[in-house]
Amino acid sequence: MKILCSLLLILSLGCLLPAAVAEEPKPEKEPARAYRLDYTIEELESGKVVNARTYSLLVDDQRHSGRTKVGSRVPVAIKQDQFQYMDVGLNLDARVFASGEDIMLETNINMTSLAMPEQATSGSPVVRNMESGGSTIIAAGKSTVVSEVDDVQSKRRYRVSVLVTRLK
Repeated sequence: MKILCSLLLILSLGCLLPAAVAEEPKPEKEPARAYRLDYTIEELESGKVVNARTYSLLVDDQRHSGRTKVGSRVPVAIKQDQFQYMDVGLNLDARVFASGEDIMLETNINMTSLAMPEQATSGSPVVRNMESGGSTIIAAGKSTVVSEVDDVQSKRRYRVSVLVTRLK
């Protein structure tokens, strides 16, 4: 009889346990946070800024990514009266991952341009390319240099910085 009572007690407690667990509230999912990413790309020559451009992206920490493409589609002759089009300009991809106050930013930049016509060989254009990418932990509200690259064809240097602003 004692064994039967003990078994009934264990079974009844076992039935109550899932009900107690089911009643615990699930932790609420954090709401998405939005960010504005202001990228500045500076061209420097002899340490002085000769050109600067700014590009802004809006991203959130749920979908993570943003992209900007600026430029032209340039026709390139591949055969007599046949052309293939090539994108020339800037491609900027950014991804944001936030955890608490930490913001991890992943940036990929590709800039292409056409060289001067006198530098072209056999009528085909010469394409200049600068590509940079990487990830870093970044502070909101503070401009941070994320890349610096020397132009191998000139004495110019490219500096890429970003200002991350947390939006409400």
